Amino acid sequence: MSPDEIIPNPFYNLKLSLIGGIGEVRPNLSQLIQIAIQKKQAKKHEGKDNTILVIDNRTFRYEVEDLVKAAHELEGFIVSSPFMEIWFYTGYYSSLDGNDAEYNFCPLKINGEQVARLNEYIKAHKIVLRDGVLMD
Repeated sequence: MSPDEIIPNPFYNLKLSLIGGIGEVRPNLSQLIQIAIQKKQAKKHEGKDNTILVIDNRTFRYEVEDLVKAAHELEGFIVSSPFMEIWFYTGYYSSLDGNDAEYNFCPLKINGEQVARLNEYIKAHKIVLRDGVLMD
């Protein structure tokens, strides 16, 4: 087929076309996070105790509630991880120049000083928490 040849439309002149698929099975977020951390832990690099691990959520399949549930389920595993900090990142840019970006960083493992600072910020800005989730 040449680059300028017209590609035939298989749905042309059909009165009814149904396009669909079987519902996608969504993997358990807890398992995905645990596997991601385990893969990084398995690397032979030194200094993991001085490393900040950022897990990039490259999908929008999961809601905040899924992350909160996963964080609770993995609490013991995450606390025992050798990494100094672990964050879960979700974001995208909605324009080519980087404006209109939407993103968030959710801490999965941070130190006591960071927890205290976040709590101070929450109180100072009167942010309401619902089940451990910030509701602005």
